[in-house]
Amino acid sequence: AVVDAAAAEFSANLAAPDQIKRVVRVILLSPEFAAAWGEKIKQPFECVVSMLRAVNASFNPSAEFFWNYDDLQQPMYERRPPDGYPDTRDGWTNTTGMLSRWQMALSLTENWIDQAVINVSSQTPPDLLSANAIVDYWINRILGRQMSTAAQRARIVDFMRGPYAASFALNPTYIAEHLPRMVALLLMSPDFQYR
Repeated sequence: AVVDAAAAEFSANLAAPDQIKRVVRVILLSPEFAAAWGEKIKQPFECVVSMLRAVNASFNPSAEFFWNYDDLQQPMYERRPPDGYPDTRDGWTNTTGMLSRWQMALSLTENWIDQAVINVSSQTPPDLLSANAIVDYWINRILGRQMSTAAQRARIVDFMRGPYAASFALNPTYIAEHLPRMVALLLMSPDFQYR
C-alpha cells in the first residue's frame, strides 16, 4: 500500500520541483511507517557506538574493550559473506545477546573498561537535583524524545529517586552514586535499542 501511494504521488507530481519531497512525505506519514517503529533494533556495533556517543565518552579501544565487545555476538569482520550479520530484530534479541548489551552499558557507565572514560556527573547540569529533572534531562539527551511509554520512564525515575519523592532535591553524593547506573538503565531500555 505504501509503495502504491508513493508511486501515485510520484506520477501525480511529475513536473513539481519538490516531487521527491512529496513522495518521501507520503512514505513518512503513512500508518505503515509509523507502525514499523521497534521492528528493528540496533546491531551490536551500532548499539555500542551509540552508547559511546550518547554519553560523550573519551574512548581509545583496548583489548579489554574488544573482549567485552565480542560477547555481543557480532565480532568484527567475523561473519562470512554472502549474507553478513542479520538485519532483523530476531537476529539480536536472544537472551545472551541482550544480557551482553546490558552488561556493556553498565561497564561503560561505571568505567569498568580501560580506555573508556565516561563522567556522567560532569555532563549533568548542577541545578538539576530531583529524580524527575535528572531523568528527563538524560532521556532527552540520550533519546532526543520522550520514552515510548510512561511506565518505562516511571521505572527509571523510581530507580533514581530511591526512597525519596520524585520531586525531592537529592544531595550531590546520592546523585553521583546513582547517576551512572540510571544512565546505564536508559542505555538498556528498549527505546534506546530500537532503530
